[in-house]
Amino acid sequence: MIRVSAFFALSLMATVAACSPQKTPEQLQAEQAAATLRQMGAAFGADGQVQLNSQQMAAAIAAASAMNKDMSPEDRAKMQAITGAMASGKVHPAAAAYLAGANKAFAVLSDVKDAAGVEAVKPQLAAIYAEMAAPAAAMKGMNEDERDIAMGSAAAQLMGMSASAMKLMTKFSYDPQTMEAVSKALDQMPQMD
Repeated sequence: MIRVSAFFALSLMATVAACSPQKTPEQLQAEQAAATLRQMGAAFGADGQVQLNSQQMAAAIAAASAMNKDMSPEDRAKMQAITGAMASGKVHPAAAAYLAGANKAFAVLSDVKDAAGVEAVKPQLAAIYAEMAAPAAAMKGMNEDERDIAMGSAAAQLMGMSASAMKLMTKFSYDPQTMEAVSKALDQMPQMD
């Protein structure tokens, strides 16, 4: 009896599918874009907080780049390498160390209340920047594609750092003097490119 009902269900689904009109290329593309947006939303977490799932984000970016028909083969290959690095779960050590230092710097600066506070934390920042010098030099020694792939492998940390930077700048957006002091302090961070 179970086999007969399963066969009947499959036959019914095949009949309905055969009677359904074919979707236009525009409808298929819209569905694919919506699915990609859902994947990106899931990668960031439902509550809008940065809780990046690297594998989901890599899949979403790969799907989005696959829809871009204007990408050159070189750009497509680079994007595949970046998303592969993201999905691998293996974070490049120099990228991880550099971003960890940047996150420490943002954490120190998030505790200041004014320009005088920025002055007071400069010794802490100098120590953090000293730790960042070697990873920055390692990243600087890479070509642009290698650097992008290394940073792609550390996508979760990169997104966390970006969120910290945005939060910090928003905090001082009402206070131009403190904003300028924070910007100058961040300008002292070792550069990786």
